[in-house]
Amino acid sequence: MKKIVFLFLLLPIFSFSDNTIDSLRIVKNEIEIKNLQKSSNELQQKYDYQVKINEQTLNSISSQIGATSYNLSIFAFLFGLLAILLGVYVTWVERKIISLKDENEKLLKETKRTKGEVVAINDLIQKDIYGLFLKIKREETLHILDRLLKIPQDITNVCESLLSRELLPDDFIKLKNAFLALPENDEYGDEYKHSYKSLFFQHFFDMTLLDINLRKHMEKFIPIAISQSFENDIIFSSKNFIALLNKKGINEFSKEINEFFKGLSKYQFSKFTPVYDLFCENLKDKNLIFELFNEIKSIPENRIAKIEYGNSILNKFKQSDFTDDEKPILEELQQLKISQLKEEEEKIKKKKDEQEKKQQKEKAAERKK
Repeated sequence: MKKIVFLFLLLPIFSFSDNTIDSLRIVKNEIEIKNLQKSSNELQQKYDYQVKINEQTLNSISSQIGATSYNLSIFAFLFGLLAILLGVYVTWVERKIISLKDENEKLLKETKRTKGEVVAINDLIQKDIYGLFLKIKREETLHILDRLLKIPQDITNVCESLLSRELLPDDFIKLKNAFLALPENDEYGDEYKHSYKSLFFQHFFDMTLLDINLRKHMEKFIPIAISQSFENDIIFSSKNFIALLNKKGINEFSKEINEFFKGLSKYQFSKFTPVYDLFCENLKDKNLIFELFNEIKSIPENRIAKIEYGNSILNKFKQSDFTDDEKPILEELQQLKISQLKEEEEKIKKKKDEQEKKQQKEKAAERKK
């Protein structure tokens, strides 16, 4: 019973204790709630702060990414430009190398060719020095002709040299062009032309007579050219003339024929038999030989050369072989010889009379002393 009473007595105490505990719990819970609210506020602040930091970080990263992208774009542009420039440079270098390669190959070929020429010249010097001399002289001749094209008046300085050289048919054009380039109304024009015409006669007589621009200059000059020639020159020019007559005929060059035989008659070759024999031996047929004789005018200026040419004909053909058309030549030749003999006798008589007059004057002068 006592226990029951005791329990009833303790019941309010327990009840109060429970209430107290609950109160304490409530207070505790309130405190914890406040603490949690405080912690939540702090956490919210920290969260907001962290969000701001994250936003700033993201903005910073975005800015850096943008800057990096811009920088990369510039770098890519510069890199592309550099790549293009590098490509252009590499291409230029490649072409330069190819060009240098080609030049080196050409230089190598040129060097080999030069070496070959040097070796050939060395062999030529050792084996044929005269042939080398002719080559050098030929190069000098071409140089002189090229100079005349630039300065035609220089012919007075080089004419003698060209007269003594062997000129080739190709040289005729250069010489002709230089002659035609002589200035008109020059103080020494006749002297220049004289030198050129001497070269034309001795080297290109046939080609000159075939040229319409030069033939008119040569006709009256032929006797003068003959007077300046040596035996080998007149032989060479005669051969050229004969070849032309064979090709074009006698009548085509009647004036030049008479001027040619006038020059032979007047100067040192009047009795130079080889020239006349050349015409008889090299004209292509008998008719042409006799036609040439008839074309030569029977005038005093031509007489000696025509007689000598007639004698060459008589040496080549027997009189019995002459046709009726050819026999008049014999009579004409005889008349020419008679006329020439009379002229020579008159010259001798005249010379003798002049000497007698001179002696008489000398004797008269001595008597006066």
